[in-house]
Amino acid sequence: MKRINLLFTGQELDENILEELPIQFYVSVLPFIKTELLSNKHLIEQLNFIIESECQVIVTSNIAAKWITKYATNIPNWKIACMTGKTKDVFVTNEWKNLIVLTDQKSELLAENIEKVFSKSQKVYFITGESHLNIIPLYLSKKGFDIETIITYNTKEVEQNMEVNYDGIIFLSPSAVKSFFRQHKISIEIPLFAIGETTAAALKKIVFNPIITSPKPTQKILFHTIQQFFK
Repeated sequence: MKRINLLFTGQELDENILEELPIQFYVSVLPFIKTELLSNKHLIEQLNFIIESECQVIVTSNIAAKWITKYATNIPNWKIACMTGKTKDVFVTNEWKNLIVLTDQKSELLAENIEKVFSKSQKVYFITGESHLNIIPLYLSKKGFDIETIITYNTKEVEQNMEVNYDGIIFLSPSAVKSFFRQHKISIEIPLFAIGETTAAALKKIVFNPIITSPKPTQKILFHTIQQFFK
C-alpha cells in the first residue's frame, strides 16, 4: 500500500481527523501562519459597548468569533451574519446560535443576502482580522450601508522548512497560501487542497497546480474530499 504524504499548512488540525484517516495517509502539520488575539482595553470596551445595543454584525472568521465570545460580558441582542463551518460552530458552541440570521460559505453570496436582510438605517459592524478580505464591506458600502470594521486579531507568517516531497498540500486560508509560496516553490504536478472558494481563489492567482476545493468549508469534508481524490 503506497504511503500518501500530505502537508497541512493550517494552525490547528481538528480533533479526530488523524484517527479517521486510512492508514496509508500521513499528515505533517506545519503552520505557515499564526494569529494573535488583540486584548487592549479600548477594543474590549468597544465590544462591550456595542453588546448593549441591538446591532447588525458580520463575522467571517472563526478567530474573530472566538475573540467576540471570549471578551463579551454577556450574550447580546445582535443579528449576526457569518460564514458556515468553524465560524458558525464557535457561536453555536457558546450558545449564540439564536443570534445567527444568515450564513453562507461564500463571501459574495453572504454579502448579497445581507443586503436583503440587514437595515441600511442601522450601522453594520464587520468584526474581523487584520488580513481580512474586503469583498463584503466593499459590496455593502456601494449599496449604501454604513460599515464599521473592528480588527480583533493579527496574522503573522511563520517560517517553515520542508524536507519531504509531499503528495498533496492542504490550505485553510489565503494568508497561509501567501506565506507558503513566499517561502517555497513546488512541482506543478502536486495537487493543492483548499477548504473553500476564497482559499482556492488565492491559489489560482499564484500557481497552475491542480486545485481541489472542499464542497463545504469544514476540515472533515475537506479530508473526505482528499481521500476521494487519491482513490
